[in-house]
Amino acid sequence: MARQQAERAKRALRARSGNVAPSERILILREYAYAYKVSEMSGSLDDQTRLARTRAFFREALRSAVDARDTAMIAQITHDIGNTFTDEVGRYNQELPRSELQNLADSGLWHYRRSIALMTAAGMGDGESVMMDHLTTALIYRSAYGADSARQAVASYDRALRTMLRNSGRASDVDPLIYEPRITNKAQMVELLYLRSLSLADPEAEHRGDARQVELALHSLEAAVPYWEAMLREYKSRDLHKVIGSYSHFPFRYGTYLAAELFLLTGDSLRLRQAIDWSERNRVGSDQRDLLRAGGSPRTNPTQARGLPSVPPNAVLYRIPRRCAMRLCYRREHDT
Repeated sequence: MARQQAERAKRALRARSGNVAPSERILILREYAYAYKVSEMSGSLDDQTRLARTRAFFREALRSAVDARDTAMIAQITHDIGNTFTDEVGRYNQELPRSELQNLADSGLWHYRRSIALMTAAGMGDGESVMMDHLTTALIYRSAYGADSARQAVASYDRALRTMLRNSGRASDVDPLIYEPRITNKAQMVELLYLRSLSLADPEAEHRGDARQVELALHSLEAAVPYWEAMLREYKSRDLHKVIGSYSHFPFRYGTYLAAELFLLTGDSLRLRQAIDWSERNRVGSDQRDLLRAGGSPRTNPTQARGLPSVPPNAVLYRIPRRCAMRLCYRREHDT
């Protein structure tokens, strides 16, 4: 449907020729490129061809933006082109030769850097568009280079976080893990901090020899919790489940794994308790919202808040996701 509307608008654009405002022309061409990219995901084209054609459509929009000297749109469409390279890297990172992946990654990084430079020169370096440039830069580092570029990915996430913090009045060298209540897009902060933790400790890897790395990843998720709680308080729609289950806006699931793994690495019982508590919080987001809005503590067991019997700690243990439970059992068996 979106692509059909975009095609209709593009045909009308050709028919009207010079009788179209530059901003309208840019918008139509950009929206057509995006609609093509998304709609063809379920089509017959292979992803490499689909993304190459998408780039051609975005470049058509970019030429119009350049003609109109619209710096903000030039930067945003440049970012869009960069995203096509990021998508291609993510799609083919297990199939293409390393040299070919690096070429794609370098192209994506060039476009993101160009977008940042344009927005910064125009005095818009603290906006969310620049934050997205830093976020996607981190994604392309992680997709193309994996653990080899974890440091660069984390640095890019930190730049994204600082961009959001600066936009709310913080200094340029602010600690990226600090909580800033004036940030309105708290969901974005949760997502950034979650993605940052994935770069610090890959969820597909075992980290038995590196408790410090697991701890750093967990700190990133702990920094996301105040934003998550504020989001629960402030979110007005009834469709909270869409926020809980979408766009990485949920620190507790992966945090449960990390806390359990840190317990295995260090024997710290507080981390075991954290794994149990976070496993509970992972399951009851809607109850937490009701509790927070009623003035309760987010760490209160929701069953207690409803006046029901609390769950004994040894029973709660069995609610830890199976992967964590297996690790805890493994540790227990080998310690005896």
